[in-house]
Amino acid sequence: MPDLKTASGTSKVDEDPKGSQQKYTHDGALIEGTANNGQVLIVQKTPEFMRDIAPYFAPSFIIIFAHFIYAYTGNLLLPIWLMYLVTPIGNFIAPEDNQNLTQKCERAYLNDKRFWAPLYAFNILETITWLWALIVMSDQVNIDCYWFQLKPETNGQYFLFCLQWGYFCGLNAIGGHELMHKRETVNKLAGTWAYTKFMYSHFLDEHLQGHHKAVSTYEDPATSRRNESLYAFIPRSVIGGHINTWNREVKRIKKEFGDDVATTIMLFNNKMVTYFIIHASICGSIFFFLGW
Repeated sequence: MPDLKTASGTSKVDEDPKGSQQKYTHDGALIEGTANNGQVLIVQKTPEFMRDIAPYFAPSFIIIFAHFIYAYTGNLLLPIWLMYLVTPIGNFIAPEDNQNLTQKCERAYLNDKRFWAPLYAFNILETITWLWALIVMSDQVNIDCYWFQLKPETNGQYFLFCLQWGYFCGLNAIGGHELMHKRETVNKLAGTWAYTKFMYSHFLDEHLQGHHKAVSTYEDPATSRRNESLYAFIPRSVIGGHINTWNREVKRIKKEFGDDVATTIMLFNNKMVTYFIIHASICGSIFFFLGW
């Protein structure tokens, strides 16, 4: 057994109660070794709901909390300020996580479908919030319910309304990214939906087929350049991602149908055209049902 004196400084190490040479962390994980000069514990453990899965429901509780705060106080910034206040304080108070799983345990965690639950929970809650916000902002639909009467009145309130609920939309994209990396089609569709709501459906193709292959190179628009400002990076990344996905689709279609493929076939088979139709349909439906 490797020397655990350094590692025990951040994760308490307990002796095996049966008297063997095996050592365990305070949460019952078997220590199989160390890394990084003893700073990291390599542990073996099985996924537990309260310890490993429940914490990922935090975003779902936060978005519900944000609705309650807005409904009873009208405050649109309090949930965000609390997140940016509580999170660093929590990180400061909580003990440092210096545990890494063994490869065998990594597979067990990867295959545990209970980890899907918090991803889908927030995806559903944020989608409901998206629909609610559209109805609240509608000048054509007026539902006789207090929850739908919380309309912004000033330009500042309109800005904060979009900022807060747009923030959760962006947060959902993180969960969508995780679902996209799953093998199952239903997960990829659910993950893509998180991006479709803000007209970014091509992210599935660009992220998996572009970014992962060209990351940290000049060919990857999602990799920032050295000393590049945020305001230069964002438009370059967005535009470059669209262009790369379009070019990749053109190359795929020409490989399948030949270089002299007809324009109609090119457009009919191009995923970017499909994404554009989906986005246009969403915008058209919003205008038709909810007004300008």
